[in-house]
Amino acid sequence: MAFVDAYGPWAVVTGASSGIGREMAIDLASRGLNIAVIARRTKRLEALAGELEAAHGIETRVVTADLATDDGVQRVAALADELPVGLLVNNAGISAPFVPFHELPLETISQMSRLNMLAPATLMHVYLKPMLARRRGGIINVASTAAYQPMPLMANYAATKAYLLNLGDAVAQEVASHGIDLVTLCPGPTETEIVGHVGLDTDGAMQKMLMPADRVARQAIDALGRRRIVIPGLTNKVSAIMAQRLVPRGWITRMIHATLRRTLAKDAGDAS
Repeated sequence: MAFVDAYGPWAVVTGASSGIGREMAIDLASRGLNIAVIARRTKRLEALAGELEAAHGIETRVVTADLATDDGVQRVAALADELPVGLLVNNAGISAPFVPFHELPLETISQMSRLNMLAPATLMHVYLKPMLARRRGGIINVASTAAYQPMPLMANYAATKAYLLNLGDAVAQEVASHGIDLVTLCPGPTETEIVGHVGLDTDGAMQKMLMPADRVARQAIDALGRRRIVIPGLTNKVSAIMAQRLVPRGWITRMIHATLRRTLAKDAGDAS
């Protein structure tokens, strides 16, 4: 009940149809929160909502929305007036296959920037106001370890996640004295659909690097009120620290570029 008192009675979870977002919804429902699940795939959301209601006796709300569009963002923002939301999970995001920046279609750059930056920033702005009025609540933003360094061949993705990391950490400081807990989750490789989307081969060594999505989600939720930034996994923590403090920026940028080029060349060779 202490968790519900602090972050309930409702949570809004974007990108809830799969991966970390789905596991966030499951974990939060098990703690007694009612859940509004947000994504583009209505059937998946309805199935998840049914599971949560049956397993935990909570209420759910299903909202089909594309957060890369103004209409989708407004649909989710409207819930701030309709429900007493104590926790916002900004999980929805998109990546792209590993390609040089100039080969990305402008439409993809725009969609990624809107979904990974503008949508979470807008929802934070909207939901913070009633939370501040109640002097309680929480926000979890899902960034990435990619936020900690420039990443050739996924330059726009890493840049959007760096924005979310810095925005979240700054706002966490602003609202800390007002009873609001803000966590920025920076996962590394995780067992989600996005791994296949970017073109990584999940066999062999790559498979061993993937963290279970439920474990990643749980660490972020457990950090509410305790930590502002969560990097799940020791290897990911060490990599982030090296990128920020120990390794020259130019050197690590060249190393990442070379590593990704070798990975793509190997995957292309295996597929031929």
